[in-house]
Amino acid sequence: PPSIPLVPFILCSNRSICSICSICSICSKMTISIRCLLALALALALPIVAAAQEEDIKISHVNVLLPWRQDSTDQDVEMAAPQILIRAMPGCFVWESSNPSVAVVEPQYRNSTEEMHGCSSRAIVRAAWQQQKRAKAIVKAKKKDLITGNLGYDLRCEVWVAPIESIVILTTVRKLSLGTTEKIEVQAFDSSNNVFSSLAGLRFDWTAPNRDILRILPLTQTKVAGTQAQVDMERRGMLTDSVQIEGVKTGRGRVTVRLNEMGYEGIGMAAVNINVSR
Repeated sequence: PPSIPLVPFILCSNRSICSICSICSICSKMTISIRCLLALALALALPIVAAAQEEDIKISHVNVLLPWRQDSTDQDVEMAAPQILIRAMPGCFVWESSNPSVAVVEPQYRNSTEEMHGCSSRAIVRAAWQQQKRAKAIVKAKKKDLITGNLGYDLRCEVWVAPIESIVILTTVRKLSLGTTEKIEVQAFDSSNNVFSSLAGLRFDWTAPNRDILRILPLTQTKVAGTQAQVDMERRGMLTDSVQIEGVKTGRGRVTVRLNEMGYEGIGMAAVNINVSR
């Protein structure tokens, strides 16, 4: 169509316009036709729609702090490396780590379609850093078009690996009724008091000095669902960062926990008092 001078336009519904944008022979004014207006609106809307589609893509974590752990030849320990599950949505994503010596990423295929296309909506990030100091890797999730195979916009998650400096026990309540149970777990901090995102893969020793008052139960012996990493470790006879406690007798009980990993011998024990009543 002919070019339109940069002057104000009015919308004209007359049919006496010889081209898409011109001077109407009836109203004798510079006009923009309805057809031209629709084309312009469509052109302006396409980038907005594309941007909205990109904004709908989300990742479950943008920053992750995982604990460093000293390398071991123990096969059970190697299989339970410090880890966290990350999700991206919607769609299927190709995962990669910018520094596998710090953190490795393993896609978790939910079905044969994901495995065939080499993409997934979930991945496990495992700490691999072997030096007792802070390090960083970037995990990227790039959305894959299952029809063309093209990779689109990528989501990022910063993964930090650092040594644990201290631990505490988290409880919802500190008073139990006789015969009831409560889930308790460990929370760990680095040298800057940042909280670790996950302690999955680390071994802990839980004790209850007053066993006649409190009893410690692995999650697999209760109706509380644990993560896959916790279940796998408990099946190998190890306790993880979370357990259940049961009040078996009225009185004042105490629960303690210690990090049972090489290189963490200097980390202090954490303890909490629990009252059991009728």
